[in-house]
Amino acid sequence: MTRAIAGFDSAQLRDRLMATEPMKRVAALHDLECQVEHAVKPPGVQLAQAIQDFVARGMPFYSCVDPHYLAWVDRAVDYWERLQRGRDSRDALQPARRPRSVSA
Repeated sequence: MTRAIAGFDSAQLRDRLMATEPMKRVAALHDLECQVEHAVKPPGVQLAQAIQDFVARGMPFYSCVDPHYLAWVDRAVDYWERLQRGRDSRDALQPARRPRSVSA
């Protein structure tokens, strides 16, 4: 599991994005945005831009059983993990992984 400078790891980020309290979800998305600037290992330009675009689109309608929301959470966690690995990782320039399939 990847430990982040914000004091939590990717599993905790997922938990915060799945929280029933809206402010926890908003704060988690904001932490992802802040990680671009404050990561121990700075991301490459393409990864940083992809994350900024992702955050700028905002959070979709929350439903803990909606496949679209769950895919969005998967993408956020994937970006978080890639940020922790930094610019030197091989996947820094790759698009986000396809989210897991969730049947509704």
